[in-house]
Amino acid sequence: MTETTCTVEHEEPILETALETGMRIALARGMWDRESRLAGNYEQITEKSWFRDDPKVLEEDLAYTKEFFEKWFKKGAGLVRPWVHNLGVPSCSDERYLATDELAKEWGTGVMTHINRDREEIELSVSLFGHRPMEHLAEIGALTDRLVAIHAMLTTDRELHLMAEAGVGVAHAPVVCTDIMSAVTRVPMMREMGITVGLGADTVINDVLKLMRIAYIMHNQASMPLFDPYVFSMADAFEMGTIDAAKLLKWDDQIGSLEVGKAADITVIDANNVRLSPSTNPVSTLVRYGVGTDAESVLVAGQLTVHDGQLVTIDETALLEEAEALGARMISEMSPRRYVQLGSNVNVL
Repeated sequence: MTETTCTVEHEEPILETALETGMRIALARGMWDRESRLAGNYEQITEKSWFRDDPKVLEEDLAYTKEFFEKWFKKGAGLVRPWVHNLGVPSCSDERYLATDELAKEWGTGVMTHINRDREEIELSVSLFGHRPMEHLAEIGALTDRLVAIHAMLTTDRELHLMAEAGVGVAHAPVVCTDIMSAVTRVPMMREMGITVGLGADTVINDVLKLMRIAYIMHNQASMPLFDPYVFSMADAFEMGTIDAAKLLKWDDQIGSLEVGKAADITVIDANNVRLSPSTNPVSTLVRYGVGTDAESVLVAGQLTVHDGQLVTIDETALLEEAEALGARMISEMSPRRYVQLGSNVNVL
């Protein structure tokens, strides 16, 4: 499991819950230290885009992050790996990017940042610095092999070469491409250039098998005009959700594949159903037809966390009841704030 957060109050509960349930987690934490504003096309007649950095906020958050790393590298007992989260160029100063890269280097982890996600972010960067966001990070020396670019949908050929040369990785969430209607991340090209791409959720679909299938369909459809049936295979999708995800997190020396000397992180799939039989090619069959509930057992570091399809580390029934109650409370509090009420007949994306 990988998680990014911008809310300090969420971090400890997330990690405590991960340990309680026996999950392995890389959590990237960090606050922003920059306020910025994009002057739109017509505003630029009289206004200018601007940003303000707050060195005091940066100093305080770096100090907290160091304490956080010290605590959770020890308390996590090998199951928790702290990372740094930089929300993006519009929200994080150059000094923050450089300081957090040094911190990640010291601890052997990395920095996750949202980048090249939407047009406004790129327009702001160009108007302020004369460079696109990825180019700006390269210009200041923050484009390193410790950086993981989240999304990177709107990435140019020029930026791809910068990323490949620097060793930057990409966290790809295929469903988000459709959620925000920005662009389809150029995953086949990235992989061909040697850029490590891991598969992520960042949305309500958190079933990795479904994400593999969505990625397979999406990237083959995107390449359909070239009539290239080999541009992105089911094996590629499977690797992005397993060993490549581990490489992205700099954890592939311990997880991501079943090898002697690695941690025993194992998922046992029950293929005795009409969807997964016959399985002449298990990987292809799993990517094409598998779902998360096909997991019969799960072991993390050799410890059983799921058996007969049920969590064994916590009371799942009580958890579901609590989730239902919280869901109802959220709907009641959030509905009045929306332009279109939840549950209406209007189709809202």
